[in-house]
Amino acid sequence: MTQVDELKVIIGMLPIWTTGIVFFAVLAQFSSTFLEQGRSMNRRVGAFAIPPASLASFDAVSVLIWVPVYDRVLVPAARRLTGSARGISELQRYGAGLLVSVLVMATAALVETRRLALALAVPLVAGGLFCLKLFVSGAPELVVPGLLVFYGIALLNGSKYTLDEIKYLGLTQIALGLVALLVPQYGLLLFGAGFGLGHIGYGLLMYNRYERPSGAKFAAP
Repeated sequence: MTQVDELKVIIGMLPIWTTGIVFFAVLAQFSSTFLEQGRSMNRRVGAFAIPPASLASFDAVSVLIWVPVYDRVLVPAARRLTGSARGISELQRYGAGLLVSVLVMATAALVETRRLALALAVPLVAGGLFCLKLFVSGAPELVVPGLLVFYGIALLNGSKYTLDEIKYLGLTQIALGLVALLVPQYGLLLFGAGFGLGHIGYGLLMYNRYERPSGAKFAAP
């Protein structure tokens, strides 16, 4: 095989390599993702609590279970369908694996999104109705403290399903709401501090911690 032929083979493999970039990027996060998910899960089985770090072992256990199933069930079925001794080709296996991975990731994303949306929606809806009742009942000075407190509770509740740092923003909102309850004449000022400066400070913190280019000088608030 000449160098030109080898180059053609490499060029022909580029589409396969590029489709695997995202998959292997996600795969590289499994060790940390399992730990983060484990911390927010109910890990109790009766009187026994599974440590978060032990959840990564389910990956190896699932491989030990599914490899014999694949070899004894799926491959013989593929042989009968295709008439090939190998069942399906390596490229078909690769494509099927990527398809299953996409379906698994989509399912996980929908489940996590639903949990987060429910965790945020319940305090926000309840707080909105409560504050509306306060306003209608002639107690508008309590609306701002109520909005801040219920918004903080929603963030605190949602932190179990997203970045842990969001709970500090929630605690800040609750604290500002309680202060606004004590000094209602400064309610609008505290409302602006909570929904304005609080989110700006949180955004700067998240940028500094997760998105700041290495070597850039930026001080966290």
